[in-house]
Amino acid sequence: MESVGIRFPAPISADAVDRSNEAKAATRTVLQEIVASASEAGWATR
Repeated sequence: MESVGIRFPAPISADAVDRSNEAKAATRTVLQEIVASASEAGWATR
């Protein structure tokens, strides 16, 4: 199995709420990429 090489961006804001929102958005993007990669590899999702 090949390595995905996931990178998360550095936070832009110093505000805790903004940083949390940035982290959630980055996590959502990475999860979407993982699901897309798994789908391309033939793994089924429900």
